[in-house]
Amino acid sequence: MPKVVWFTNLYFHPAWGTTEAGRSDPINDTGQVDRLNAIIRQIATERPAVVLVDLASHVAAIPGFDTDQSARPDGVHLSPEASRAMADWYGPQIVAAAREG
Repeated sequence: MPKVVWFTNLYFHPAWGTTEAGRSDPINDTGQVDRLNAIIRQIATERPAVVLVDLASHVAAIPGFDTDQSARPDGVHLSPEASRAMADWYGPQIVAAAREG
């Protein structure tokens, strides 16, 4: 059976690098991201074809990552360097999920 690999989401910091840093915006609401991740975890638990890769928990365990603007210059996407570092962690998980299928 083919597998779907679903990643949890990181908190957003969309105002990094702009003059609007610190502004109040619903996208900055960490509670919304926590709720979305809870839904993703629930779906993964209920559906055997879904493999969860908990990126949010992984990066939360890396001291200072959530405040490191060099890792996510626009506050949303990983930089090329951070992407390579994360790929070393999640790449094997994706391969393992594909092999289960």
